[in-house]
Amino acid sequence: MPKHVFTDQEGQSLVILKSGDYILEVVSAEQTISTGNKTRGCDQLELKLREQDTGALIYETLTFGYPALGWKIDTFMKSMGLHASKGEEVELTAESVIGLRGWATVRPDKYVNSQGVEKENNKVAAWITTKDKFPKIVKVDYFDQRKTAPAQASAPVPAQAVDDDVPF
Repeated sequence: MPKHVFTDQEGQSLVILKSGDYILEVVSAEQTISTGNKTRGCDQLELKLREQDTGALIYETLTFGYPALGWKIDTFMKSMGLHASKGEEVELTAESVIGLRGWATVRPDKYVNSQGVEKENNKVAAWITTKDKFPKIVKVDYFDQRKTAPAQASAPVPAQAVDDDVPF
């Protein structure tokens, strides 16, 4: 049976940011397929981003294979410090973008949900490509120390030696 240690925490409230430039970190990503009218069948990365100072959450979708949206992926990559040559094909996966950090202009966005209720959330208005770049945040997997992320998003990681002589 599942167990839980009660810590008397409150639920996380939605923080709406003022329009401005913020440092965002990709905290999770999911590969999906678009169901939109114009982009149906295109690969997507659905990103969950966290603003560095307030912890505010922003959701963003990158759609691949639809030329009219290629600029959005290019500016995301440049903002996050990912390097590619013009014409170079790059593969972005959910795993490869988690921990990336970069600048974006964020604004509040009002919308009407499926129940007809007006809501507000944070929206990336533009990825900023001209400000400082940040190293990728690496999360250590304490259960498998052999899995590591590159110090920089574009650098390959050498495999670590495994000591098989450890008795268990």
